[in-house]
Amino acid sequence: MTQPDSYIGPVDFAYLAGSTEFAQFTRLLRRWGGIIMSLRDAGGDRVHDTDEADHGSPLCKLIDGVPRGHELCRRCDAKYLARAAKLGRALRYRCHAGLIDIAVPITVDGQHVASMSSGQVLPAPHNPKDAERFVRRLRGLGIAPERIRKAYWNAPYLDPQQLDATVELLTFFARYLCEVRLTLREMVTRMQRPEITAAQQFIEQHCADPLTLARVAARVGLSPAHFSGVFHRETKMTFTAYVQHRRAAQVARQLRDGHRRITDICFVCGFNSLTHLNRVFRKFYGCSPLQYRRAKGISTFISSRRSQRLGVLARPATRTQRAAQTQPLRGGGRPGRRSERPAAAQAQM
Repeated sequence: MTQPDSYIGPVDFAYLAGSTEFAQFTRLLRRWGGIIMSLRDAGGDRVHDTDEADHGSPLCKLIDGVPRGHELCRRCDAKYLARAAKLGRALRYRCHAGLIDIAVPITVDGQHVASMSSGQVLPAPHNPKDAERFVRRLRGLGIAPERIRKAYWNAPYLDPQQLDATVELLTFFARYLCEVRLTLREMVTRMQRPEITAAQQFIEQHCADPLTLARVAARVGLSPAHFSGVFHRETKMTFTAYVQHRRAAQVARQLRDGHRRITDICFVCGFNSLTHLNRVFRKFYGCSPLQYRRAKGISTFISSRRSQRLGVLARPATRTQRAAQTQPLRGGGRPGRRSERPAAAQAQM
């Protein structure tokens, strides 16, 4: 769901994922360098892909399409996204398959709220020797050699100067997106009618309570009919939709930060039934609260579009699967072995 321009809530993962700027920048990035970008929340629990993800590296799509390859990608991304967030800067690294990826943390008021993940490019220009090297490296995933070769020759490559420019561009956009939107939020707050600002603050503080249009209108000194029209004009959302959005956000926060039962969270956040909660939560987050919590349990989240492509929602690996994931790839070294270099050093590759 795209956030309204006058939205003054927190600049967080949900806001960034719904922003028009993110979708536009992703399209421009693909057209410029043939690469895609995804957004991940601070904990690595949720992933937001745009429609541009369908145009990503064919080699990555091939690897991610098999269970073991998907798990190796997930673990690699989680490791280096966390490291980039800790360093507070963009990080360029080699993934488990040997491709170059980029992790860029997004920080708001000193707090890490999300990360951008991009890259998926070849480390060197296309050549037959590297094609066979990828075949040997990925043989353990059970992918046919001819499919690997075809994907390799269609995978994107950026020369060192282009790669440097991409890192700088992503870093600039991360700063721009937050700084401009924070400034805009402050401007909207100043320009917005004080009654609407007061109403939004009251809703945020009393999400668990019964909130009716008449009650909030009386709180800010307006008639229900007048308040309804003004609220919709100022926020670009109906009163009911806005209250649902804020309650769903509080549910998501409790699902991430605590271990309370979903039934308890449901009523604490102002929903009168689990059916109502599931319907509203799915409207804003694309999944049920239970799916959201299960996704957090494995530190990843597959968006509804991507889960449909894979056919299932990711679940925790069994003991047998975890043991299999630790076995070395034939001809390609250990899965966990990856090289990492700062952005300047990798540019010399």
